[in-house]
This record gives sequence, structure tokens and C-alpha cells, in this order.
Amino acid sequence: MPSAVEHENILIAIDDSAATWRAVDYVADLGRTSQRLCVHLFHADFYPPDLQESRGGTTANEVS
Repeated sequence: MPSAVEHENILIAIDDSAATWRAVDYVADLGRTSQRLCVHLFHADFYPPDLQESRGGTTANEVS
């Protein structure tokens, strides 16, 4: 019975961490064995402190 899924989709959120490169290496290994693999990359950069939400406060000016 043919599969209804044409491709296997994988989304990788990348940043500059070591965990990112381990994930990329793992998915690269998967890609060597599967011709149906479709990889999507999402660059997950950090937010500058001025744009980060407050933790525990209701407004950004409150100190948690």
C-alpha cells in the first residue's frame, strides 16, 4: 500500500549551540539513508534584553 506522505519533514531550530550541531549531524545521517527527507531550518537567535518579556511580572517594567 503506497504511503500518502510523499516526504518526511524535519524542522531544525538552529542557533550557535553545540546541541544544534549534534542535531544537524543526526539529521544528515538520516538524509544519507532516506531520499524522502525534507529538512527545514529555522534560525533561533536570542532576543536582546530590551525585547525579552518579564518573567513573572504583568508588564515589562516589573522586576520579578
